[in-house]
Amino acid sequence: MPTAEPGRYHVDVLATAGTDSVQSLPAFVDAGETNVEFFGAERRREPLRRIAAETGGRYYDLADAADLPDDIVYSARGITRTERLDLWDMPAVFVLLLGLLGAEWLARRSRGLA
Repeated sequence: MPTAEPGRYHVDVLATAGTDSVQSLPAFVDAGETNVEFFGAERRREPLRRIAAETGGRYYDLADAADLPDDIVYSARGITRTERLDLWDMPAVFVLLLGLLGAEWLARRSRGLA
């Protein structure tokens, strides 16, 4: 049943089986606006299995979750290696730097700024 105002509601549920009535413990329900983010948020096993098969991975059900630590292996794929080189080890950059300094010197000399 839709609510007029969002908030926390107290709910009493009465269950009947034949002529017997059993009242459950009181419960509370949080009501609010529906969010599209949560629409269809259930787990879909078949697409997850297909994605795992296509990407070389493995799909784990709750019963298989105990195997997960044993199946995790170190892989160097996706690791970036950073290599630092001194300026002197890259002759093209060194020549460019010398060329810029020389061009600046020539520009100053031609304008009499020596």
